[in-house]
Amino acid sequence: MDKDDAKLGTYTCEVTELSREGETMIELEYRSVSWFPSKEYTLIIALPIVAITLFWAQVGFIMLKYKHSLTDKNIIILSLNGLLLITAVILGTLFFTPGEYSQNRVRGLHFLVSPSVMLVLLQFYRVTPGDGITAVLPVIQLLGYIVAAIGLYLCASACVAAHGPLLISGLIIIALVELFGLVYLIFMVPEI
Repeated sequence: MDKDDAKLGTYTCEVTELSREGETMIELEYRSVSWFPSKEYTLIIALPIVAITLFWAQVGFIMLKYKHSLTDKNIIILSLNGLLLITAVILGTLFFTPGEYSQNRVRGLHFLVSPSVMLVLLQFYRVTPGDGITAVLPVIQLLGYIVAAIGLYLCASACVAAHGPLLISGLIIIALVELFGLVYLIFMVPEI
């Protein structure tokens, strides 16, 4: 029943079960319950922003270290995808406001989590091929994305988001891999 269709008050329900009958009094009241706790809202918005910031730090470091120009093919690919990520996170932040479960908040959650798969794919462009870490980082990030996607599915299908920590765990893994990718570029990749 939609909350607009129900009038607040006390109702009497007649119950018939097998050979027994009876009445039960039920009081209908409306309470507003937030979909996520405020700390989870903050983390769900902050973690994609941190991951994208670390992504852009990697792009900037690649440009400086390898003296790439803005017209270089790989830099254009990374930049366009980075702009798509920024757009998705801005839309997600606008829709994913604290409050009750709603379709707009679900859309916002999708905008915040789903585009993170691009970070997994772009991880291959940002590190030197042939090194063992290049295979490990995208795989770990993919596992983080799978965890986040499962958390997203479970949260989006429930009025009370009981699986927020699962979603947040996946986002943390994605952001940590971005951090490790930046550290790898700074300290491990040789000068050209």
